[in-house]
Amino acid sequence: MTNLSFAELDTFFRKDDFPSIENDNRGIRYLKLRSMSRSETMEEFCSLHNIDISQLQSKQYLSHVFDHAGILNEHIVSFINQKYQQERDLRKANEAFLIDQLSRLLTFDWGGSFGNSLEKNIVDNYVKKIQSYDQISEEIEGRLLMSLRGYTLNSWYNHWTSILIEDLFKDHPNVLPTVGLVKKIDFFINDIPFDLKVTYFPAELMTSKLLVEGYRKESISLRDKCNELGIQVPNIDNTKELIRLFKELLGVYQQSITDFIRVERNNIESLKSKCLELNIGFDATKVANDLKRDLISLLREHRESIKTYISSVKYQTELSKLKSKCNQLNILVPDDLSDNALEQHLYNKLSEDHRPEAREFVNEIRESKRAIINEAEQNPAELKKWLYENQGEARFDASNRFFLILTDENEIYNSWKLKRSIPFLRDRINSHLDTILERTEDLNTEFYWHAGQQTYNCKSDILFIKQTE
Repeated sequence: MTNLSFAELDTFFRKDDFPSIENDNRGIRYLKLRSMSRSETMEEFCSLHNIDISQLQSKQYLSHVFDHAGILNEHIVSFINQKYQQERDLRKANEAFLIDQLSRLLTFDWGGSFGNSLEKNIVDNYVKKIQSYDQISEEIEGRLLMSLRGYTLNSWYNHWTSILIEDLFKDHPNVLPTVGLVKKIDFFINDIPFDLKVTYFPAELMTSKLLVEGYRKESISLRDKCNELGIQVPNIDNTKELIRLFKELLGVYQQSITDFIRVERNNIESLKSKCLELNIGFDATKVANDLKRDLISLLREHRESIKTYISSVKYQTELSKLKSKCNQLNILVPDDLSDNALEQHLYNKLSEDHRPEAREFVNEIRESKRAIINEAEQNPAELKKWLYENQGEARFDASNRFFLILTDENEIYNSWKLKRSIPFLRDRINSHLDTILERTEDLNTEFYWHAGQQTYNCKSDILFIKQTE
């Protein structure tokens, strides 16, 4: 542990070097005071503890209190809790109203395929593309107004639900809140600062996991087919390479059937032997010409069935599978939506379809995603590392984070609604925080930031809250 001065700690803070601050004997003291560094808050604290700051400028308050030997950690913690409770009481009085208002949002739609980058969408898709005044005026009153409404409502919803959820953490006795806004710190747990990140299971990671699982299943299916046909299969670990080899072997097998038919097409005994070898049934009582024709046809069907099988077990993206199933069930697949919007749209249509084929298909998708999320919950280190390594470059940091992952396992597209389910969230957050002090070793996290080509060490925790009914 180091013994840095206020100026040195302040330099690290401005450089976002939180590990160096946390590794200092007075680093947490600095961060706690930093959270109450607004001039009026510091003046109130100094008045409470008879600290004369009349000759100081407001920017000197923080360093003065930091170096004051008479100010102990208990004084800081007591003041923070007192100030938080005053603010919390005001929010509590309005909480029921706020939850009611948030519950009025029926759909969570950013209003376009651009996500939440409203300005970029306006510039790229309207300002730089449209030359006609009448056309851009029409777009402003139409699609752009819809985009603006979606962006504003979603941002409003995220803002206020974040405050409600943050209060759930700060209300717990194992948590010390921050008084004012301090970058990358929302609260302290056992003197460890955390930045709360309320999010969902990452769609990009879900797609990657589904891809891996899809290739694994395809590989198993192709191996089973090879074994069924008596084809000797290789034993290697690379799934993609295995799939390629299995398809190659099955292709050779199909060609062998083609070559056999070409050579033996007039040899009825040879054709009969081949069918018997392949367990292909035939009617031996037919006259020779008819039997020969049947045997050749059956061998061709056998050959084509392999091609059909390979196609049927081939991995498909979720959107491709949704399109295929909708086409099978004569459900219209529109062509005016982005891929993301189309995927959700087709999923919703199939979810509302009561035919057994649709229900079975939707349940299969749900179970696949549920299994991936359950695996991540059992082995959270991988997801924590992924979330750090895949954060946006413009907002990169290596601060300590508490990830809250919300998932509606029945309808994953409705996971956003869990943000306003405050009683439901409170019970599960409290249960997790009750035992967090027993799991401090699990908080250590190491990740590699590719853009900066550097390895970082920090502390992070993760809590999955899943709606299963």
